[in-house]
Amino acid sequence: MTTRRGLLGYLAAAGIVALVPSVPTLAASVKSIPPATDSFESYTFNREPGFFDVSTYRGNGASATIPHTLGSALGFVMIKCRSKTSDWHMLEVNDVVPTLPAEFNEDGHNYIAYQFGKKSLPQIQPYIDKLRKMQA
Repeated sequence: MTTRRGLLGYLAAAGIVALVPSVPTLAASVKSIPPATDSFESYTFNREPGFFDVSTYRGNGASATIPHTLGSALGFVMIKCRSKTSDWHMLEVNDVVPTLPAEFNEDGHNYIAYQFGKKSLPQIQPYIDKLRKMQA
């Protein structure tokens, strides 16, 4: 009886190569659980006209404005690229139509924008201040 072997099988049969069963390995080191002294916070918002909205957009590399459906003036925006590794961008808005920074409107990349209306600023200002401290 003859069996068909690939090159590695032939070399193994000849004693030239040793075939070792494949063992999965971790691509990156596993992070340990943070010490009990660390603290984490999570915030959840529901879409509400004039208060909070979420929108996604695809960068075009040119001058653009942030789309939103708040129905009132924009007060604060957090932007994150979803198609590559990047930092968060926080933008406090003083006018009605803010322009996107170039690094958050790169052609072909996907972004998400968390938008808060001006009337929400008194309620969320303490959290904005915390975020700014964390970024510093």
